[in-house]
Amino acid sequence: VQRWAGRFDRDADDLFEVQDDVTRNIVIGVHTELGAGAYTNQWQWGTENLEAWELMAKGFREFQKFSPDSMAKTAATWEQALAKDSNYLAPLMGNGYCYSYLALITDGEESRSYLAKAQNNFEQAVSRAPKDVRVYSAKREFEIALENYDEAVAAAQHALDLEPNNAACRGTLAMTLSSADKPREALAHANKAALDMSDPPGWLFMTQVLSHYALNDINEALRIARETVSRVPDFYPGPVLNAALAAELGMTEEASLLSNKVLEVDPHFSTQRFVRSLGLKNKVDREGISKAITEAGLPE
Repeated sequence: VQRWAGRFDRDADDLFEVQDDVTRNIVIGVHTELGAGAYTNQWQWGTENLEAWELMAKGFREFQKFSPDSMAKTAATWEQALAKDSNYLAPLMGNGYCYSYLALITDGEESRSYLAKAQNNFEQAVSRAPKDVRVYSAKREFEIALENYDEAVAAAQHALDLEPNNAACRGTLAMTLSSADKPREALAHANKAALDMSDPPGWLFMTQVLSHYALNDINEALRIARETVSRVPDFYPGPVLNAALAAELGMTEEASLLSNKVLEVDPHFSTQRFVRSLGLKNKVDREGISKAITEAGLPE
């Protein structure tokens, strides 16, 4: 009921603007409940073009799945948003992240092409909004794709310095520290961010899972992986990591069940591609996760 109770006190001449505002606020509420969570409000502003905003929101829902297929779909949708409003900063920097992710999981000229697109997006975003935390939170993925882990941490830290109370920025720093092989620092930030979020996203749970794994706390990593699958069922890495950790602890039935679910969602699943998408600096962790995933029954 509360969603429909907002007041819009404007002149009659602004009727169409009021209609757009009503539509936008309803969709914000719906997207928040459907899984975009705390991020919807952070990413929804920045355009007066309702079609561009709707495309941004549609892509964001797909983005939250964190799969190769969803990243490619998100990038295409956000390009459509930019076609509607070329000055819309959110899809510009968002696609910088998507292209960086896609560069991580591809090779050769394809990977270089994605990196070039990401670099172009971030150069434009920084020049337009040098103090926008979203720019630096997203840019961390570009630096990780280049294996510039110190620069990635610096970008994520800069975002948090700009907005110290922003839980999303703290969570992004945690994810970056986890990739950079600093699991204890990552957990400290991830745990605080999770407490400050009413609906933590899947990638924040993934950060906790990978950090506990790096610290050889496999049981706790498995517990959080199971929670991820339960609370964020559309989050692609959740069942993969759950299956891997179950296999590592000898729980073959659970591992097999989850592996089958992964293959139902992604019949072309590749362990190598998945591990590359994590952007982990530590070779031992990469090899350990790869081995556990294949032991769970997923293809190399």
